[in-house]
Amino acid sequence: MRRRAEEKLTFSNAKAREANFRSLSSLSWREALIVGFAQSLALIPGISRTGVTIVAGLGVRLNHEDAARYSFLLGTPLIGLAALLEVPQLVGQTAQTWLYVVIGMVVAGIVAYLCTKFLMKYFETGRLYPFAYYCWGAGLLSLILLFTIAHGKG
Repeated sequence: MRRRAEEKLTFSNAKAREANFRSLSSLSWREALIVGFAQSLALIPGISRTGVTIVAGLGVRLNHEDAARYSFLLGTPLIGLAALLEVPQLVGQTAQTWLYVVIGMVVAGIVAYLCTKFLMKYFETGRLYPFAYYCWGAGLLSLILLFTIAHGKG
């Protein structure tokens, strides 16, 4: 989407190009709702919440960096609520289980931070072609496995 929009602007000056891709601070409440409602598509198996909200952010003409930032910010309440639902299950567990949970949380937090930092840096300079190729490959492999397993049972 971005590449097509940029192709239309190849003869525009830098100021005109900036006017077509905006910052997060210029997002209207209606556009914020559109991006927020796009999250609900992630209820469909195989749809990435982050991916769908980034695409929706690009659809309302946010620049790559702000579309990604907004997507990550939208995920924060969901992650917090999920933790509130799951943490009570730890009551009464052994100290060893708690230790594993804390280690897992710390490692997950560090990896999430590093991945987010990498993605934000990548969005400043790169395209999403590697991710698209990965999705195509994973999807094709999934279809092959689905048809292989379904054919074996039939």
